[in-house]
Order: sequence, then C-alpha cells, then structure tokens
Amino acid sequence: REGSGFVVLDVKAPPDVVWECLLDFQSYPETIPTVREVTMYTNTHLSGDYRSEKPVAFEDGTMATLAHGVPSTTRAAFTLSKFRLKIAAIHQYTPHRDGDYMVFTLDPACTNLVLKAAKGVWHTQSNPDNKGEDY
Repeated sequence: REGSGFVVLDVKAPPDVVWECLLDFQSYPETIPTVREVTMYTNTHLSGDYRSEKPVAFEDGTMATLAHGVPSTTRAAFTLSKFRLKIAAIHQYTPHRDGDYMVFTLDPACTNLVLKAAKGVWHTQSNPDNKGEDY
C-alpha cells in the first residue's frame, strides 16, 4: 500500500521565525499535537542503528547546530499519536535563496510493519505570489 499527499500552509511570520520552530525538535511535543516525545541522537553515525547509541542532551555540543541559515543533518526518535508509535527520522536542512527546505526520511534502522519508508519536505517561501504581506 502506498500513498502521498501535499499540504500548503500560509504562516504569517518571517521565515527565520518559522525555521527556528521547525528546527527546535525538543519543542515538537508542545507544537505538533501527534508528537508525544522526542529523543535526539548524534548525526555522525547515520549508517548505524541509532538504538545502539546513547541519546544526546539538547545543548551539550554533540548535536549539529540547529539554527536558521545553518545547514544541518539531525537524527531523532519520535513517539507519535495516542498509539505511541515509535519511529526515527533523519532531517537534512538546507538554506536556499529561493526558500529553505528540510527533507526528512524514515531512519532505515526503524522500519516496522506500519512504516517501511517515509519521506517529507518542509519548504518555505516568502510571499511567492506577491498577493500577501511580507513579514
């Protein structure tokens, strides 16, 4: 079984504010209703199983710099929804003059019966059709 989707959301905020929220993985449980818990892992052993690593503290210097305009790759484990589905994802954030984007893929170490593969993209553009306001 396969599926796909596309969602567009207008946000009345400057891109740097949007990206500071999207790159703040530790706050996902407060900002994204389906995310119950987040555990961060290093970004230096992406080919290995994240479950063999110790989680990293958010600000202990072992994670990538997570800030608007700074390219980064992160690995995080998430507990999702009321069913407490456990997944892990790799996020690659890329600043770009036409709008920053972050590609996230299911970590190969955490495929299960429910999810065998997943991919998504966050992308921002400032007022692309010039019909709204600039922030």
